[in-house]
Amino acid sequence: MKEIKKILCYLDPISHAKSAIKQTLTLAKLHNATICFVSVLKPISSPLASLQQTYIHIQEGTIERQLKESNANPEDHEIRVITGSLGALEVVTIAVKENFDLIIKPTDDKGHNRVSIFGSNDQQLFRKSSVPVWINKPTKSFQCKRLLAAVDIDPDQPENIDLNRGIIGLAKEMAQAFDAELHVVHAWHVPYASLLKESGQHAIIEKAESAVKDLHIQQEQLWKAFLSEYELDNTPSANHFIQGDVDKVVSDLALTLDIDTVVMGTVARTGIEGFFIGNTAEKILSKLDCSVLAIKPDSFSPPVK
Repeated sequence: MKEIKKILCYLDPISHAKSAIKQTLTLAKLHNATICFVSVLKPISSPLASLQQTYIHIQEGTIERQLKESNANPEDHEIRVITGSLGALEVVTIAVKENFDLIIKPTDDKGHNRVSIFGSNDQQLFRKSSVPVWINKPTKSFQCKRLLAAVDIDPDQPENIDLNRGIIGLAKEMAQAFDAELHVVHAWHVPYASLLKESGQHAIIEKAESAVKDLHIQQEQLWKAFLSEYELDNTPSANHFIQGDVDKVVSDLALTLDIDTVVMGTVARTGIEGFFIGNTAEKILSKLDCSVLAIKPDSFSPPVK
């Protein structure tokens, strides 16, 4: 697991950034890391273009004020207000080119017609960033008491090995840093289970039930081996092996356990250029009501020139 020494805190929206700033300052202190606070303003067209620099100064002042309110000295940290029309992609470019180890950001303002707590800029980071992204659900005071690492141990997907290693490594690191409780979940399911039940034929149902038992045994063996490999088998109450659709399993468990942050992977199994987040990951994100720390495997190449 790469050590966290450079943190980029993307302050958008800045009005909801208090807990994200506190989170960044706390993590930086624990890791002796440097911080760059970044805000992106859209370019202003004529006849107001002359006010662009004024808006930049105002935004810099707002960031400085928020840092002081968090008992931090603005002079101890880099504050960078830039102009650009690409929003989150501007931040990904900075993070990749300047070798940042982590991006932290408050969730976008929630629109009236949006169900998910994650907005367009959040989704852009989840899709395009090769740097781990921690999207913070704004709260009165930052807390990280319980983490949930969502893994996929499907043996037919060898790329999961790299991703799981990153998920568990980062989740363990954050649990240690914040003295948090770490839970791990794997959801397994039976493809087209409802279709088999709807057949109504006793022989088919009986055969399906036998196959499900075999699958359960196989998955359970893989799960036990996984826990042993990552030295997680000494806390059985924190290990969750659940049958069901992964999006429902993860979101329901996060709610039941009052999870503060879900640690998960957000890469798609596809070769289509520009499609960087899996359908399963999108379903999970749409149902979560907590912060998310998302990573991609080392093999992922961000769309940054």
